[in-house]
Parts: sequence; C-alpha cells; structure tokens
Amino acid sequence: MYEIGEKYEVMGLKELSQQKFSRACEHFWNDPKFSIAAYHAFSTTPDHDKGLRDLVSKAISKHLELVEKPEIEAVLTEFNGLAFGILKEKKQQGWK
Repeated sequence: MYEIGEKYEVMGLKELSQQKFSRACEHFWNDPKFSIAAYHAFSTTPDHDKGLRDLVSKAISKHLELVEKPEIEAVLTEFNGLAFGILKEKKQQGWK
C-alpha cells in the first residue's frame, strides 16, 4: 500500500500505511516474518524515502536481540542503511 500511495500519489495512503506498519512493528517485531517485512521495506523504497525504513530501524534498535537472528543479520548485511539507521536511533536514545 505504501508503494501504491507513492506511485499513484494517493493522498494519505502512504501515511496510513506507515501508521499501520508502525503498529505492526511494535506488536510483531519477534515474528519470523518481521525480517521479510524489513527486507521488503528496504528493497522497494528509495534510499531517501525514510518512512518505512526508519520504523524498521527503530524496531530493531529497541529489540537488539533481533540482530542475533540469521535472517535479520542477512538484511543488515545487505542494506547498510539499515545498520546506520539503527546506530543513529541508538545515539538518539542516548547510547554512548
């Protein structure tokens, strides 16, 4: 839906999709399909579109135990922007 909102310039669809994705990240961060959603968010959006990407970074930085999962490690390895986003998020949270 996020991609469709961008492609067809549907007013509010991107924002609504982002809100729903945010809630999904909060509740399903430990679900095996989270890595699939994270991969999709990074593989289908341009680097400058941080809408979904920031939500994935926030979820992983909040639950750092996710980096021990091979499927999350694979996403982190493929998308350097995700690893950087996690570092930025941890810094904003006061991590030193």
